[in-house]
Amino acid sequence: MNSFTLAGNVGSISIRKPTADKTIAQVNLATNRSFKRGDDWVEETDWHRLTFFDRLAERVEKYVQKGDFLVVQGEIRQRTYDHEGETRYSTDLVVRQYQRVST
Repeated sequence: MNSFTLAGNVGSISIRKPTADKTIAQVNLATNRSFKRGDDWVEETDWHRLTFFDRLAERVEKYVQKGDFLVVQGEIRQRTYDHEGETRYSTDLVVRQYQRVST
């Protein structure tokens, strides 16, 4: 099964419209985790780059703001691309559904 579920706070939001009928939203989502290091509790934040397409992207553009708490589910995609003659690798988190949660 190729899926993920994340819950966290929205950082930045970027909306692109490469064609008249296509919308892409990229959202940075912060997730927090706490663990004990020695006698102290440490909290760390991880950032995840999420991609929303078409109708979901339009909903993100209209309703989602920085700081909102989201629960997202989707699929993980691996891709390669060339940048200035160098092969690069990317892991994309493509969202299939999301929910804004009031905190």
